[in-house]
Amino acid sequence: MLSLFRKSKKPAQSLRRKQQARRRLRAECLEDRRLLAGVVNVDTTVVGDLTLDGDVSSNRIAVHGTAVPGQFVVQGENGTLLTLDGGAQTFASLTINGITDDIIVELGNGDDIFTLGDNSNPTEIGENLIITNRDDDTNILLNVDIGEDLLISRTDIAYSELQIEGSIIRHNVDIDNNNGDTKTDISGSEIEGTLFIVNGNGDDVVVIDATSIGAEQFFRPGGPGSPADPVVSIVNGDGSSLTSFTSANDPDTTGFLPTGTLARPTIFGGINIVNGDQLPPGLIVAPPTAGGATPTSLSVAVDIVVFNQADVLGHLDIENFDGHTETVIVDSNIGTDTKARDTVVPVNGGYGDAVEIANGDGFDLFLSQNSTMQYGLSLNNGTGSWGSQTDIRDSEIGGRDTGSLGVDASIIFIGDDGDDVFNVSDSAGGSTFDGMVMLTFGDGEDSVQFMGATSQIEIDMLDIDFGAGDDMLFMENAEVKSMVRVLFLTGVDTLELRTDVDFPGGLLGTILVDGGAGADFYHVDNVLIPFINFDIFIP
Repeated sequence: MLSLFRKSKKPAQSLRRKQQARRRLRAECLEDRRLLAGVVNVDTTVVGDLTLDGDVSSNRIAVHGTAVPGQFVVQGENGTLLTLDGGAQTFASLTINGITDDIIVELGNGDDIFTLGDNSNPTEIGENLIITNRDDDTNILLNVDIGEDLLISRTDIAYSELQIEGSIIRHNVDIDNNNGDTKTDISGSEIEGTLFIVNGNGDDVVVIDATSIGAEQFFRPGGPGSPADPVVSIVNGDGSSLTSFTSANDPDTTGFLPTGTLARPTIFGGINIVNGDQLPPGLIVAPPTAGGATPTSLSVAVDIVVFNQADVLGHLDIENFDGHTETVIVDSNIGTDTKARDTVVPVNGGYGDAVEIANGDGFDLFLSQNSTMQYGLSLNNGTGSWGSQTDIRDSEIGGRDTGSLGVDASIIFIGDDGDDVFNVSDSAGGSTFDGMVMLTFGDGEDSVQFMGATSQIEIDMLDIDFGAGDDMLFMENAEVKSMVRVLFLTGVDTLELRTDVDFPGGLLGTILVDGGAGADFYHVDNVLIPFINFDIFIP
């Protein structure tokens, strides 16, 4: 694997080619100036490479390609001057020829800004773009075509920002940041290989807008081969975070999603996201609320993951350590292999898998709206007593008999000892659970609601274990097809099975609804549904 730092040698074949090269690189020198700010050395001594070496000042450099292959214009901005191959003469601008391999950027200390590309011509790099950041640095890539890898590292503790727009990276993107706040914004681009981001402690923002990742995992000579797993890996250290895969083909219907600009992002494989601890949960005054505004900057302590009009052709694994969380999936297909099976891999391929979310100690919010998760959903809200809110609207979950959740599993939900709310509703197409819905709650006042408005909610099997506490199950316009098991423990519990609730008929033992100890309330419209240990009728 290529180092994230400056290369010390080339492969043998490339080195021989460069040693045999008899031509000299041509540099067209423009306007000599005296030192105003920082000085950046433009190094062309390694044949085919362009290296930018900065100093301790805050340098600002812009580089773009021209219509001539291998030709680049290097421009100093805001008073930054250039030298050529370590010479004493300084320049405002240089035009360099013969750059067919790597561009290496090491601007040193100082708050540096590096811009590569513009809208006049596509800027093409034959091999790799290697950037080493130090202080508060910003890197901007516009209309760039990188032949191999984009490698970015940061050695110091500081702020780091990366913007990629309208670009193609032909292989992998590896970003390794030290501690400090970070922002990574990739829009309207294509990463044909993998995207790996490691952020240290600090507040981190990663926005993937209308960008496809991992296409080369399927489009390989001779067939798809063995795709990398995961295709996307994002690891954020301690602190708040926002990770978003989004577009804006349709208006936002929830009122609190980041908006994108172009087509749907497509991930050709699995995604792993890890978010570290936030502030100790006891120091956080108010948890997030459903429908509340997603911040554009992270002024609140929360880890947010958003999929808005996105397609993920593989698994989605999210691991959140202690702290409050929001996971939002809207107008998306997550954990699906349908597109892959139909277009780029054999019919018996099967690259999909479940959506699995594991949360630590904190309040956890989950929303799925108008989305599909073919291999099911596993949602573990950890320990503690913060509680959670889960809203599922007009979504289809389950349907595959393979995958990490096993046969016949649609949803596996585990609550903590706080007040957990689990709501399923519809406003248009209704919700369908093709497999067992298994809900397990701790000791808190928990609420479960299945309520179809325009169409009947369909559930294959329903298995609910309530803990100790005053719990409630409310169902209306819902059908459970083959098995029902609902167990309440001690507490003043409520069972409401209102209009158009259908449970399976047939063999004895397919339905068990037990109110447990305590003075429990009930309202059951369908007299054919058996239930026990409920004492007080409510109208």
